Amino acid sequence: MNFSRTAFSVFLFFLHFLSGQTITSVNAPKIILENIEFAITYSGEFKPADTYKLDCNGTSFLPTNLDSDQIKFQNLSVHQSGEVSFNLLHDDIPIDQLTRHSIKPWVSVLPP
Repeated sequence: MNFSRTAFSVFLFFLHFLSGQTITSVNAPKIILENIEFAITYSGEFKPADTYKLDCNGTSFLPTNLDSDQIKFQNLSVHQSGEVSFNLLHDDIPIDQLTRHSIKPWVSVLPP
């Protein structure tokens, strides 16, 4: 499985140059709370006339804000615990992949 993840990352790296997209930074929570809304913001060079989607385990989200230098996805929610992958799609072609961990909300209020 590690080989397939590495191969996919290499594929995304080369596809990134072919698509002409440049992502300079991603603002996303380090840990996601299950069923609690959050936002992900991508900064870089984007084409506002094109179609962008964020795919998470088969669920697609459309951007709430799309400019030439930023794409923002708000009101995102994950309904499972564990590792969650987000794929940024440009005209249904993956241009970035982000992996985070999702935990139950009650875990976040436990003392250290």
